[in-house]
Amino acid sequence: IDPCLFLRSRNNTNLEYICSGVLMWKQEWLDVILVPAGLVVMVAYHVWLGYAIIHRPKLTVISLNAESRRQWVFSMMTFPDVRGPRNLELVLGSCEYVSRNLNRASYFWSLGLRAFYFSFPLFLWNFGPIPMFVCCCMMSSILYFLDTTTSFTRHLHSESFREIAESMDGEIESAVHSL
Repeated sequence: IDPCLFLRSRNNTNLEYICSGVLMWKQEWLDVILVPAGLVVMVAYHVWLGYAIIHRPKLTVISLNAESRRQWVFSMMTFPDVRGPRNLELVLGSCEYVSRNLNRASYFWSLGLRAFYFSFPLFLWNFGPIPMFVCCCMMSSILYFLDTTTSFTRHLHSESFREIAESMDGEIESAVHSL
């Protein structure tokens, strides 16, 4: 439906030119405005996420998972199972080396997923700039929800396991089964 239909029916060429010029301007500049705005939203979110990972590690799930992996590697290499080798440090190297490489692999996996997620707005750009912009905004808000922690998850990662392990006199296996 043309909003300038009334003006065109009156044969006023000056108003018709102005009205069609405004409509054409909106159509032409929609790509120029919304696509970079959507990309700026995505880039700004990921810059903030990188800053939060480096400077406030307790705020992000990525940092909490890295710390959990480091503690897991330390516990697996320090307290091996009866069926496994007695000293895994001799086989695999130091605990820090293994945990650093495990965390590095996790960061690359996360980076690959982010690149895959970035393809969604680019695909939606085929349908126009508005779906692309909406996808960028929605994806940034969803990723914020998934990447940040709450006080509950921070407490779950730090205090609850220690309290349960201490209450069971250091029996780690019983503490894990009670969770």
